This record gives sequence, C-alpha cells and structure tokens, in this order.
Amino acid sequence: MKIWQTILILLLPTGLFAEVAFTNSIFDYQNEVIDFSEYGIQENVRSGKSVEISLENLKVGDIFIDADGTALKVVTVSFVDGEIIIETEQPELMEVFQFVSIPQQDLELEYYGQNFRSASSRGDMSILDKNLSGDNVKSIDKDITLSSKNPKVTANIKGRFRNNKSTITTEFQLPYTKLNTHGTWKPWKWTIDYKKGTAKLGYDCDLEFGAGLGVGIEAKKTWDILLFEGAAVDPSTVSGVKAEVYFWPGISGKITSEVQAYARIAMNVGGQCRLDGEGILCIPHDFRTWGNDPLSSAGFSSNVTLSGKLEAKFGPKISLVLLGISVASINGGAGPYLSGNAEMSSYIYRDFRNSTNNEEKFILSGNMEIGVCASVGIGMINDKISMTVWSNDYPLYYKSGTYGN
Repeated sequence: MKIWQTILILLLPTGLFAEVAFTNSIFDYQNEVIDFSEYGIQENVRSGKSVEISLENLKVGDIFIDADGTALKVVTVSFVDGEIIIETEQPELMEVFQFVSIPQQDLELEYYGQNFRSASSRGDMSILDKNLSGDNVKSIDKDITLSSKNPKVTANIKGRFRNNKSTITTEFQLPYTKLNTHGTWKPWKWTIDYKKGTAKLGYDCDLEFGAGLGVGIEAKKTWDILLFEGAAVDPSTVSGVKAEVYFWPGISGKITSEVQAYARIAMNVGGQCRLDGEGILCIPHDFRTWGNDPLSSAGFSSNVTLSGKLEAKFGPKISLVLLGISVASINGGAGPYLSGNAEMSSYIYRDFRNSTNNEEKFILSGNMEIGVCASVGIGMINDKISMTVWSNDYPLYYKSGTYGN
C-alpha cells in the first residue's frame, strides 16, 4: 500500500484557523502498513495478491493506522469472550514511512480561544488589563481544584493571549537509497546512491501572553496547565504542525496569592539536523540551532503572602507531527519568579528594548527577590534528543524591610 500526496491542502473551520497547506510534499508508507483511517485503504499486497485486512487479521509486529490517524504497532493480540484485545505501542518513524519529503516552506499559524470580554476591577494595578485588553485578545477564566487531598489546592486561572505574528518554517525528508543509471543502459555502470535525510523546524513570532493565578496552598508542587492550542493538520494523515501554550506555576512553602503575569516574546528560533537510517532506525546528527533572546517585555502584578518561592513560567511549544509522531519540537517560555518571606502588593513592568517604558509600584514587607526567567529549547524524534538553545534569568528587584510607593 502506498499513498502519494503531491499536494496536501487542509481547509480548517472558519473562525478557528486560516487555510493551511503542505505543498509539493510526498508521504510514502511502507508496503506492510495497514491503514484503517477515514481516508485510508484497507487493501494490502500479500504473496502477490491484493487482500482486504481487518482487525481480526492483525498479528504481533503489524503496524497499522487507527481510525484517528495515529500509527501504532501491535504488541499482543488476544481474544476475551469473543472480543479481540490488541495492545499497541508507537512504532519507529521508518517502520511507518518508506519515504517522506516536505520541501522547505512557511506556514502561518493561528491560535483559537474565546475573545476577550471584560476587565477586572484592579485598574492600573492589573498587568493584564493594562497590556492585554481589547481586540485580538483571546482569554479564559475558570476555577479549578488542583488537589482535594494533602496538599489541598484551589485556584482561579486567568489566561490572555495575543498573536501579533506566528510563522513556522519546516522541512523534513527521510534518508533513502535509489538506483542511479547515470543515463546509460549498461548495468555495470549503475550505482546505488544513498541520500541522507533532514529535519528542520523554525519559528518566527511576536506573541503576548498573560496569566492570572489565585491560589491557596501549603505544599511544594509544580503544574503543567494548557492554556491555548492551535494546529495546522492534514486530516488524511494526521500530520502537520501542532501548537500549545502552557502555563507552569510552581510553589514551595506556604502561600496565599493572587498573581497576574505578562510577557511579550519576539523570537526567531529553530534547529535542523541530518538523518541517517538503516532498517527501522532513524538517527539524528549534525545539529545546528539558531535563536535570539526572546523576551521583549514582561511584568506582573500581585497580592501575595508567602514564605518560600513562587514561579509562573509560560510560553509556546510547537511540534511537527507525522501520524502522531513528533518529528521535531520547539519550546520557548518566560515568566516571573518570586522568593523570600513577604507580604506584597506590587506592579512591575519591564520593556527590555525601551527602558523609558519601565514602571513599578510596591507595597512590600519582608525580604524578596523578583525576577524573570526565559528559555528556548528544541527536541527531535519524540524529544529523544532535546537541548536548550538559550536560557537566562533576569533579576529585577531585591529588597528587605518595609517599602511602598
């Protein structure tokens, strides 16, 4: 079974995404792959004959594409009370594909979410209302119970997001061999040529993030909270680009807090590598990465009583996905951290490219260090190999005693 797609065009629902396309791309499955997806072909060649295969015909080691378009490998097959039970795992990339070629191309990415509706009553002490209000802002606001046991944690989550620019550059090709006749009919002059593969993913963006967190807790814990999602996915292969925006609050000690955080990330970051393959192995090497300081501006406002440390890091993760397999990913995040023993009401804004816009307001007692951390990382082949391209901490303020302005 082979599926050739010279042009993949994805029309996504109006209001969620723009029209997105992989152009001039080829996806060639291994002959043994069985496709049960909506757009698949359930016929395979066995012993020179075309046969239709069903789930009952699967055996250990078979690779198939399920109804959702995800590639799976059969680990065990059993029958219980007349029902078939199949256990699976994710196959290697070259077990699924005989050849993949996605020429270098740019994709414009859009995120979805609820449009911004209303501001809070905190006025100029709210970093979100001052920087992320009005048109083109997506927002969420919800109460959640993070833990009903020890530690008992309740929270209110606010999220706001503005996409000023978001362009993805991608390229991918598996390694392959081909017969080169050199333009002659003489077989002794023919050669078998081996071509290395390549994987490339770049992201050029200007994004504004905001998150508000109200928490009551006595514990040490970190959470991964998904705020927004976006994608440019081809429905016939479940392949394309996946985008997620995460908020990672972390605390240690005793704390009751209401914190709003904001950051603007303008970055051009990416990575590429060569791919070598033999059999089912696909080994990345010769890595090259590029990236810039992503943080354009940041700030937060808060009312906090704490003994310990609080951090609130958030940012995007972009992944190139082929049949549910993450070929390459990029993540870039930034956010404030706060440590010490303090009671605080504060508002801090830092423009790292125009310091005349800086602003701060404090009512603070105790000792405290306030800063912003930022990092950019990449991963290849389900993040089997991952590295940090760039990272830095920005201490903004440290004081002890009682202060106010």
